[in-house]
Amino acid sequence: MPIPWVQLIRLAPTILSLTREVMQRTAAPARPLDRDARIAELEANLHKQAEALHALATQMEGLTRALASLRRALTATLCLAGGAILLALASLVIIFMK
Repeated sequence: MPIPWVQLIRLAPTILSLTREVMQRTAAPARPLDRDARIAELEANLHKQAEALHALATQMEGLTRALASLRRALTATLCLAGGAILLALASLVIIFMK
């Protein structure tokens, strides 16, 4: 499967900002928190990860639909091109038979 470079280039700023945010959060020094605060922080982090996963799944769905559409268009184009080649060959045969 080819790499969707156009999509990656278009989404590069978003990807970079998210990775910077993750790096900043993970690079922050550990601070002592009570158990409830730590659980709340972990739940918030889990929610952000779920949102990011949902966004990636949505993008993948869009790419899959676009790929299927392109495949259908390519198939139709190849069928038309094949028909045109057959028509041209038939025309040549008719011309040379006269």
